Amino acid sequence: MRKLSLIIGTLVLLTSLQLINSSPHGKDFKANCDDCHTTESWIVNIDSIRFNHDTTAMPLVGQHKQTGCRSCHTSLVFEDAETGCIDCHSDIHEQTTGPDCGRCHTPESWIINNISQLHDQTRFPLLGAHKSADCSGCHPSESLLKFEPVGVECINCHREVYEINGNPDHIKAGPSPDCSECHFAWSYSWIEFSKHDLRFPIYSGRHNGLWSDCSDCHTNPSNYGEFTCLNCHENGGHEGVPGYSYNSIACYGCHPTGSEEGSFNHNSTGFQLTGAHTNTGCQECHTNGNTAISAECNSCHQPDYNASTNPNHGELQIPNSCENCHTTAPGWKPATFDIHNQYYALNGAHALISNDCATCHNDNYINSPNTCIGCHQQEYDQTNNPPHESAQFSTECLTCHSEDAWQPSTFDHDAQYFPVYSGKHAGEWTACTECHTNASDYTQFSCIECHDHNQPETNNQHNGIGGYAYNSPACFACHPTGDASAGFNHNTTSFPLTGAHTTTACIDCHTSGYTGTTTVCSDCHVTDYNQATNPNHIAAGIPNTCATCHTTEPGWQPATFPIHNEIYPLNGAHAVISNNCAGCHNGNYNNTPNTCVGCHLDNYNQTNDPPHATAQFPTECLTCHNETAWTPSTFNHDGQYFPIYSGKHNGEWTSCSDCHTNASNYAQFSCIDCHEHNQADTDNEHNGIGGYAYNSPACFACHPTGDASAGFNHNTTSFPLTGSHTTVDCSSCHTNGYAGTTTVCGDCHASAYNQSANPNHIAIGIPNTCATCHTTEPGWQPATFPIHNSYYPLNGAHSTISNNCAGCHNGNYNNTPNTCVGCHLDNYNQTTNPPHASAQFPTECQTCHTENAWTPSTFNHDGQYFPIYSGQHNGEWSTCADCHTNASNYAQFSCIDCHEHNQADMDDEHNGIGGYAYNSPACFACHPTGDASAGFNHNTTNFPLTGAHTSVDCGNCHTNGYAGTTTVCSDCHMQPTTSRPTRTIQRPGFRQPVQPAIPLNLAGSRPPSRFTAITIP
Repeated sequence: MRKLSLIIGTLVLLTSLQLINSSPHGKDFKANCDDCHTTESWIVNIDSIRFNHDTTAMPLVGQHKQTGCRSCHTSLVFEDAETGCIDCHSDIHEQTTGPDCGRCHTPESWIINNISQLHDQTRFPLLGAHKSADCSGCHPSESLLKFEPVGVECINCHREVYEINGNPDHIKAGPSPDCSECHFAWSYSWIEFSKHDLRFPIYSGRHNGLWSDCSDCHTNPSNYGEFTCLNCHENGGHEGVPGYSYNSIACYGCHPTGSEEGSFNHNSTGFQLTGAHTNTGCQECHTNGNTAISAECNSCHQPDYNASTNPNHGELQIPNSCENCHTTAPGWKPATFDIHNQYYALNGAHALISNDCATCHNDNYINSPNTCIGCHQQEYDQTNNPPHESAQFSTECLTCHSEDAWQPSTFDHDAQYFPVYSGKHAGEWTACTECHTNASDYTQFSCIECHDHNQPETNNQHNGIGGYAYNSPACFACHPTGDASAGFNHNTTSFPLTGAHTTTACIDCHTSGYTGTTTVCSDCHVTDYNQATNPNHIAAGIPNTCATCHTTEPGWQPATFPIHNEIYPLNGAHAVISNNCAGCHNGNYNNTPNTCVGCHLDNYNQTNDPPHATAQFPTECLTCHNETAWTPSTFNHDGQYFPIYSGKHNGEWTSCSDCHTNASNYAQFSCIDCHEHNQADTDNEHNGIGGYAYNSPACFACHPTGDASAGFNHNTTSFPLTGSHTTVDCSSCHTNGYAGTTTVCGDCHASAYNQSANPNHIAIGIPNTCATCHTTEPGWQPATFPIHNSYYPLNGAHSTISNNCAGCHNGNYNNTPNTCVGCHLDNYNQTTNPPHASAQFPTECQTCHTENAWTPSTFNHDGQYFPIYSGQHNGEWSTCADCHTNASNYAQFSCIDCHEHNQADMDDEHNGIGGYAYNSPACFACHPTGDASAGFNHNTTNFPLTGAHTSVDCGNCHTNGYAGTTTVCSDCHMQPTTSRPTRTIQRPGFRQPVQPAIPLNLAGSRPPSRFTAITIP
């Protein structure tokens, strides 16, 4: 028993301690209890508390000082109270001014006394009369507190003023709906500070006070773009004024300010009148009163340009800037052509006659030749020394002549061809034909017919000379100056003979003569290039510029390869052995590898410290080595992986295998095998550290620098731990190691996303960006749904309960209806005035109601159906049932049950009215507004009654009611009928048809292949 008492006492003590240590104001509440409470009682005396609310994030100012604490702090956990205005105060502006109440209001009062200043921060500052305008005038709403954005153009608010204005009539006169073109936004009147003076001064200058109404000048009320001066001003007084015309446009053109003294002077503009322009009438240029005329000639004279033929300006693409060639003198003459050189350059003697156009063109500027021979054919034909025509000299005159003069000729026989005026042949000839034996072709010449020798002697003299041939071209080739002692020496040319070329016969290269022989190696050796195999020049993309690598030595050896870097760059140690081709290629230049390991695999395999092959080091040598030398290696263990040459581990190891205990895989390392501790001790040291695990990867993850005092702190990363993450074991997230772990919620919580059922995230397409709706708090709660409007927009009254999810969803987020009646069926069923359910009202609530409130309803009985709040029936009824006598069908209505008359009286009053029937649909058809004096008149419709139609009973045509009846003849007169159809009248806007009380009969017959014959009984 004593033991039981001890246990009970212990429990009481523990419970007391727990109560003492807990606070009803939340675990993070730091204030002292005695700031608010006394030892006498927990009850707070508001006048004696020492707690200063101004030390919190929500200082109490203005009206908040008098607000009771519980108004904001709905629970004792004070930190749960929100600090935003919108959290406590309903948004009476219905989200039209934003959620920040402080933009306009202060805690002192809701009253705003700086509307203008606030409005200046919008797109439409308040100026002039706008400053005193009522807000609801521009922002209409039922509550007068909803300020929907409106347009900032004047016409957005003042269209009615624009449309009804009669002076001038804006609709007929057609001024722009941009009010600012004539009116000022800062004015207090439509006519104050009119902008008319910007167009023509009527409030200032000579016309100030001389008119009383716009129509004094604007006599056409349908077009205020027109005006008249002649109604006030008389003709006369303009004698000698060029371009004068007695019309209003001309008046305004010369007197744009209305002042006689300040009349227009064309020469004071940027376009002075000269030449033919001085005698041109103003209206010829200023057609239709156009004042905005370009000063460019082509703006008026483009037709002249287009019609020009000699020359055709357009065809020759002569620029249409007339002033380049013409003045304003009549007839376009005189004219110059300063751009002649763009078509044909005038140089030398041509430049001297550049102004004498007729000499070359002879008044024909279309087909003038642009070659020398085109103009100088006659000189060519008549030249005899030498005879140009018979000798078939080239007609390219510039070959021998210049544009300065025909004489002296620039033809230089000695320098260009062969010395006949100097050297051995000077004075040895008298006529060109001594050498040029073919008078019809001066390109031919002869040496062997002129000299005193014969072929055997010449052959003997040239014995042993390679390439010798007994013909004139060969003579000229070896003796180009005609001097026997100065024979041709190949080494004095641009192609000296070296190597194998010295033993090559001339004819092997000069296969087509001795002139123009190529000096490009590949032109002769292309076959050698194409057949090269080691290396294959074409396959390797080696250029065919032989001299790049080869000399003229026989066998193409020795050879260099200076473009090696274009195929494979030689750097570092490779550059040192760049001339030792065999060292790398070993005689095979086709299949040489171009990777490090391709040449250095033996080095890789034979390396033991560390053993590259067994440790499976990558064969990308450049990862650790460079091309200069294998050592020192560029591998940076400290910077790339782990500090072993610095920090705590510097000097603590001797070989790679101290840490990398698996010689076959250096990607593995060990921490726990190296340090002097056992698992029990290490476990004890890490007691309470979340995610701790006794393994090397975990050691490295928390101590990446090897320093025990610098342990890893998750909150210093880009992913600080909050909520549930603070209690999650590290390995739960870092399943594949600690590096590269994703920070995207969906990557870890895809399973939770996929398995979500209320709502089913996948089924309704909620994005897997968890942070959009959730925090890291346990159980995914609390959650928001800021994308609600993507599924169902929350407007009006719905927006005010947007945070009360349970109010609509009641815990079920999958099957929530998205129609009004889906949620408000009870309201529909319980409504009695009128009774929606029994009257079979449509369940499309928005037909009559808005999302702001059920009342006032937007149902417009007068506008949509029948005037009961206006006209003859206003005040004549008290309940819907007065007319809608069938409570189960409001599509039906009655006229005859309500009015104080009987059928006999009605029949008498409608005597002679075709189609009259004593039933409510007929009453409504003829009296749609309920006014007896405003009966229906068929002739005011688009189908007036004429001929036989005037005596036809209405029911014969309106067989299915009075609305929507066809006006196409064949629709009535092609269908044979033998019995009377029952006429169904559809009441506009209701679902149930109304059967008339009196059936209507229509009889007739149709002859074969003829139109229907209708007989009216």
